[in-house]
Amino acid sequence: MAELGETLAAKEITVRPLHTSHAFHSAMMDPVVEPFTEAVAGTPLAAPGLPFVSCVTGRPITAELATDPQYWGTHLRRPVRFADAVRTAIGDGPAVLVEVGPGNTLSTLARAGAGTGGPRCAAVTTLRRPDEAADDGQVLRTAVGDIWLFGGAVDWPAL
Repeated sequence: MAELGETLAAKEITVRPLHTSHAFHSAMMDPVVEPFTEAVAGTPLAAPGLPFVSCVTGRPITAELATDPQYWGTHLRRPVRFADAVRTAIGDGPAVLVEVGPGNTLSTLARAGAGTGGPRCAAVTTLRRPDEAADDGQVLRTAVGDIWLFGGAVDWPAL
């Protein structure tokens, strides 16, 4: 992996190692798919209240898939169709994409996937990277402000 990273960096392709314990969405996940599916089956599921795009299908999630424990189990193992999901989410734009995990890896990929010739897309990060010393509260407050500045709906009284 280090050699591949050096080769890509030499071609001016951004490389950022992920801080993970496993190669997710690979055969390394096989031992946990069934127990995870069973755990999800024991959890009350409901249709989503907000629309989101599945990275399994690259399309908007349906109520049927969102409430199917098997879908969530296979999500661990199936390829991530991130570029398709970003294109679907942006649609005809403009769009505000919100990264809810730590750092900006997905936001960076989303901006790159959106390109410069398509609809306007803003990508907002909500949590700092593990190696950043920034204040978590300030990062989140900045993210909420950015979402609002880019045209996203913010429930101010709820904050």
